[in-house]
Amino acid sequence: MDHRLASGHRTIPQYFERLSQQQNPCHLPVASLPVETGYNAVKSFDFSQLPANVEYVSDTPFTEMFLDMYTQFPTAKVILTTRPSLEWAKSRKKHGKTPPPVLRPCGLAAVEDYSDKDLAGMLDAYNELVRCVVPPGNLLEINLFKHGDKLTDTLSSFLNNRLLVQSGHEKHAKSKAKAKTAKKPSA
Repeated sequence: MDHRLASGHRTIPQYFERLSQQQNPCHLPVASLPVETGYNAVKSFDFSQLPANVEYVSDTPFTEMFLDMYTQFPTAKVILTTRPSLEWAKSRKKHGKTPPPVLRPCGLAAVEDYSDKDLAGMLDAYNELVRCVVPPGNLLEINLFKHGDKLTDTLSSFLNNRLLVQSGHEKHAKSKAKAKTAKKPSA
């Protein structure tokens, strides 16, 4: 299960293990589970069980459970990463067995079974849902492919300067950006 959480403790994988067991209590292949089993497990799961040291969550399974999470943390700040949906669909299909970009995709076919146009439409609808639900002051929408070297500053400002940044990586990224602009030939 792909996940990224901000924490230095090893309790996080245990949390995901509990969540995984809750979603699939019999450890059966997902395709063999009745859809209601997955829905009921997610519906009854207490997301407030996140360890106290967790500052943020991202990626799978949280994107698929956005509303379930957001209803338990309605004042949370949300970062919606976007990109052109057709480009995303073509790229995502390389990962074949991943779920489509919808809420609670339990029982749905994998991305490889949908057209690029359908996947792009699903992603656009998901993004619109997030924009609709989250108040503008709590939502930051960014395109990671276009945001450039101001990304760290933008994120830090949105998160009230609580962004943990490894200064070496930030300095390296800024020096690479400066070197890139310095190498441009003059006309």
